[in-house]
Amino acid sequence: MNIKPKPILHIIVFSMDITLIVLAVVIVVFVFLFYINHVNERNN
Repeated sequence: MNIKPKPILHIIVFSMDITLIVLAVVIVVFVFLFYINHVNERNN
């Protein structure tokens, strides 16, 4: 009984880590695109 919950918790933590990584990547890409757009507006 004690062995079963551990892999489930590990999977949940692992999936949470993936979602955090995906969120971080999305935020970085969004900020990067926003920065490029800002620089392009300055040049024009």
